[in-house]
Amino acid sequence: MNTIFLITGIVLLVAVTFDFMQTVFIPKGAGFLTQSITISVALFYKLLTGNDGSNKLLDYKGLAIIVTMITTWLTLIWFSVTFIYAFDASSVIDGQTKENATFIEKLYFAGYTLSTLGLGEYQPHGKFWMVFTSIVSVTGFTIVTISITYIVPVINNIIEKITLSLQIASMGESPEKMLINGYDGKSFEGLSDQFSTLSSSIFRYAKNHAAYPILHHVHSSDKDENTILKLVSLDEVCTLLLYHIPEEKCMQKISLQQVRRAITFYLESLRNVKKSEEQPPPPNFDLLEETLGIRLKNRHGDDLEKLYKKLGPRRQLLKGLIEDDGFNWQSLKGNKFQRDMDIMV
Repeated sequence: MNTIFLITGIVLLVAVTFDFMQTVFIPKGAGFLTQSITISVALFYKLLTGNDGSNKLLDYKGLAIIVTMITTWLTLIWFSVTFIYAFDASSVIDGQTKENATFIEKLYFAGYTLSTLGLGEYQPHGKFWMVFTSIVSVTGFTIVTISITYIVPVINNIIEKITLSLQIASMGESPEKMLINGYDGKSFEGLSDQFSTLSSSIFRYAKNHAAYPILHHVHSSDKDENTILKLVSLDEVCTLLLYHIPEEKCMQKISLQQVRRAITFYLESLRNVKKSEEQPPPPNFDLLEETLGIRLKNRHGDDLEKLYKKLGPRRQLLKGLIEDDGFNWQSLKGNKFQRDMDIMV
């Protein structure tokens, strides 16, 4: 029985340590345990809210994942250390009576030591267990400190994520409206500066998204601050500019391609998101032609069908991404980004 305690403790300690190190120090995702926790908590919130993206309870999903993740690390390390202490009946003794501690008392001692509060009324017995206890104390301090250090960049990236959403939202409340707002009567060159800034922000967000997968589960019920809705809207704008706006009226291709590739880089960082079975409907061509006063290309017959057959896999993934976040394709039409303090002439 004592050997089983030792083996269980060592295996559990190695597994948790590896998961912790991989999640915190390797900027390419999360460990298996952390990934399982993330998926489980996200699924719980989906079931709890009926996966309704407008439900404000989903706004706490990211926080719940972080708290559960850190709590799980500390709890499993706590029990693994306790199991190792339980291997030797005399590893921990009562400081006054010198009697061997029971399993529950060793559990208390391990938790007390990990929290770096000191030894309390129990103490390690023997030189080996004295050294081991010192290591446990340092481990507890290290994990708590690094966990806090890990949370700080996550919070900073969440702020950057919301900032990116608001920047896109300020361009227009829908893909069509973004395009209309970016037309100066002759061309869409005015969008070039906006796209240059956005491509840099999206590339950085995509890289952070790969390093901190929890960012995918940081939800916003406010459509103006929902990054997924805004990135999909921006991708639809890119589709319109690339394939439907006449070339002589289009913006600089390099700025357009940078944004498109930045969004592609983001899509490639996604995990556990399935494509929608159906492709979303094409943009509102009639509204664009009527408002812009220009004739769009590739919007009728075989040209339209062939184009959207090629775009199908990408747009199905975008639609699946929106549905995974609790919204639908119609949610791309958000509220007009205007505040009471704005002065409209």
